[in-house]
Amino acid sequence: MPYLNKPRKKHKRKVGINKDISKLYNSSMWKQLRNGYIIQHPICEICLKEYEEGNRLIEEVMSTEEIHHVIPISNGRTKMEMEQLAFDAENLKALCRFHHHKIHNLK
Repeated sequence: MPYLNKPRKKHKRKVGINKDISKLYNSSMWKQLRNGYIIQHPICEICLKEYEEGNRLIEEVMSTEEIHHVIPISNGRTKMEMEQLAFDAENLKALCRFHHHKIHNLK
C-alpha cells in the first residue's frame, strides 16, 4: 500500500541571501521603481518586439505583469551589489507572465 502522507521536501536555501533579497522586494523603494517601470512599459517587451518583427498578432500582445531582473539580484556578492542590481532600471525588463516563466524555465 502506498504511503499517502509523504512529508514535503524542504528546499535548501542560501542562508542570508534570500532574506536580503526578500527585504529588497518588500522595500518601498522597489515598489515605487516597479510601479514606475510598469507605467513606462505597460506592454510586455518581448511581445512588443515579436509584434514589431511580424511574428505576433496585435491580439496576442500581452500587458506587463512581471518585472524581470536581467542580471539576477542573487548574483550580487554583497548587500550593496544586490541593491545596485535590484534598483538599476537598466537591469529591468517588463514582461507578461508567460515570457517571465519562459525565461526562468530556460535557466
